[in-house]
Amino acid sequence: MGLRNLLDRLAAVFATDAGPDVDEERAARLADAAADPAVTATALSTPGDRTRYPLVAYVDDGEQPEYLFRGGTLMVDDGDSLARETPTRELAVVVTDSRFLFVVGGRLSDSLFEVPFEDVVTAYVDDEDDRTYFVVEGDRDGDELTFFADVTMDPRPDALRAAAERAESVPE
Repeated sequence: MGLRNLLDRLAAVFATDAGPDVDEERAARLADAAADPAVTATALSTPGDRTRYPLVAYVDDGEQPEYLFRGGTLMVDDGDSLARETPTRELAVVVTDSRFLFVVGGRLSDSLFEVPFEDVVTAYVDDEDDRTYFVVEGDRDGDELTFFADVTMDPRPDALRAAAERAESVPE
């Protein structure tokens, strides 16, 4: 078997992965109830330039997406080291009614990072330089993580600030 045959067989295996089933009616209901007009049924139900799988696949039952932002690189700081998550597709930041989701789009799979609101220490927008970062600091059982999502390509500072304030407005 030549290299070309091997690559063709591997491509066929990966190409059959259609991912999770998408309930387009659910995506439409979620989009209608969202605070941010960027949360559309199409944005939730269609994979593409952002992620390998539709974003609605990452939203739990009973959870409401409120904001959606496009981004570039995601940096994750655990206090000891800084990891740079560079998507091969695109970073999507989804703010729901209960958590922050950072979906790093990849060719073969997506990477999902989440911070439930009860674990948020602070969330804010850092736009004092040429770049704009959506920053979420979390503490889960003493494990501190800080997420820096480069959202420079999403020029909606008011929506970013409103999304950052979501964690503070949720009753405990």
